[in-house]
Parts: sequence; structure tokens; C-alpha cells
Amino acid sequence: MNDVLALIADPNLVASLRRVAAASDRKLDEAASPPPRRTWCAAGLVVVDHRSARTCATALPRRTGVVLVCSGTPDLREWQAAATVGAEHVFGLPEDEVELLAVLGAAAEPETNGGTVISVVGGCGGAGASTFAAALAKAAAARHPAGVLLVDGDPFGSGLDVL
Repeated sequence: MNDVLALIADPNLVASLRRVAAASDRKLDEAASPPPRRTWCAAGLVVVDHRSARTCATALPRRTGVVLVCSGTPDLREWQAAATVGAEHVFGLPEDEVELLAVLGAAAEPETNGGTVISVVGGCGGAGASTFAAALAKAAAARHPAGVLLVDGDPFGSGLDVL
């Protein structure tokens, strides 16, 4: 789900957030704080104010993708709330709308750097590590046809072309 979950009580902040969400072509789900755990965990990005941040920090699990917004320049109260909830960014609206737009736009991009890395290391030459690695890659390719890369990092080995 790539929706933006907004947990903000201030109508001026909500209006600024609506403008930014519309400019980034993101759907904005406004909810009361704290939201249900499932909603909190499933949102692509969560935007909170300092009150919601403190409430969510005590009632919900910590997660990535949390942004704290406030009116004007953030002060100590906002920074403390951001630290409490684990916010990755703190923006003062409407001054930082461009920066918030960049964060919303980046969050909308699909994640392309995921994957699993498995390392196979032989205990000595001729132990069969290369053969096992090739068999493991072939089995993984059967489950994920476009997502397997086998690398032979042994400078003294015979190379993958022999396998």
C-alpha cells in the first residue's frame, strides 16, 4: 500500500499536507490518533504532528517511514516528539512543503534494491562449494526466474563456466 497516513489535528497543517499530497499524486488517508495497528503498519508513509507522535510512540510499534510536521520552524517540543516516534524527517509547514514533496515522491517509488544474499564458502579446495552454489542458484531460479545472480568470487577457482 502506498497511501500516506495523516495523523494531524491542526487544520492548517492538514491543508498544507493535502496540497503536497495532491502535488505528489499520493492518496492521503486522514485518521484519528492512534490508528489501528494494521493501518499504522500498512501505510506507505505516516505523517504526524507532535501530539500524534507521542500517542503513537506509546501505543504502536516503531516503524520506518514516519515524518513529523509542524507549523513554522520546529522547536524542541517537535524534535523530542520526532525522536520518540522515530521520525526520519521533521518539516515546518508551509515553509518546507518542497522538501516534504520530495519525501512523498521518493516514498512512492517502488523499492528496487531488495533481495537475499547467500554466501557459500568451502573449507578447502575441492570441497564442492562451487557445485553446491550452482545447485542452490538453480533451485532459487526455479522459484524466482528473473531474480537470481550467481557470482564466483574465488580467484583461484575454475570459474562458473566450468560448472
